Amino acid sequence: MRRFTLGLTAVLGIAVAADAVAAGPFRRVWERRRAELYAELSNDLGRRMTSQVAAARDDLHGELET
Repeated sequence: MRRFTLGLTAVLGIAVAADAVAAGPFRRVWERRRAELYAELSNDLGRRMTSQVAAARDDLHGELET
């Protein structure tokens, strides 16, 4: 029984290690894609905020001039 448990533990350990090694390239691809998505979202939000601030500034200048 002890030999069976030891063998099963060894097989499971090897399977987990092999799975982690195989996932490495996919993890790098996902990290790169996630960084691209974050940059894209950040740029989009930055542009929106800039246009909203400019519109609010123009509204305030218009109200102050009248």
